[in-house]
Amino acid sequence: MRTKTASITAWSRYGKPPRKKRNCKKSTPKKKPVSAESIARLADAGKSVSPFFTNKGRMMGPIQRVNVDFTSPMLEELDNTAKELNISRQAVIKTLVRQALDHHYLAVRRAATK
Repeated sequence: MRTKTASITAWSRYGKPPRKKRNCKKSTPKKKPVSAESIARLADAGKSVSPFFTNKGRMMGPIQRVNVDFTSPMLEELDNTAKELNISRQAVIKTLVRQALDHHYLAVRRAATK
């Protein structure tokens, strides 16, 4: 014998259906990022700067600009690739250089273990 499922609708005493509960999270105001200079000033003044650090990332060194000369056909290839991937030309260059360096380090490591 099968049991039947019943649909139950709760009504308020005024004859209206109950209001739907909304799961809206309270929006907290976004904190502005604190500059490195202001953190350094606090540290120089002897105040605690540990709340500014979460230990979730890694320290990156300062960015250095370099000039690289490319031939026109190579620039066209980079631009086409950037357009296909919907990223900037600079992002394509950085990604390809990173891949080439990783490939090089793997090759050197494999050669050292033979």
